[in-house]
Amino acid sequence: MKVYMDRNHCDLWQASCESCFGRKIILKEFDIEGCVMKILEEENKSEITFYIKDRNGSDKVLYVNQENWPDAYNSWLLLWEQQQTKDGSPNPSAA
Repeated sequence: MKVYMDRNHCDLWQASCESCFGRKIILKEFDIEGCVMKILEEENKSEITFYIKDRNGSDKVLYVNQENWPDAYNSWLLLWEQQQTKDGSPNPSAA
């Protein structure tokens, strides 16, 4: 699944955003609402790729799978930071 998010369309501050994101991960409920702009279902894939337009204008790509979903539940931002290499590129081994 691919989920496209734009945090400019949501008024939640960071801690509330983390809580909202965690709820969506636990319930596996992603609807077009708030910051979720688009959802693309992919057959036979359990991974979710989040394309996040952050409020500071940066584009973030977050990979969530069976192994790291608890980390995404705790903090999508910290997981995203962990998935970055020194040059700012996504960590391919995290995908």
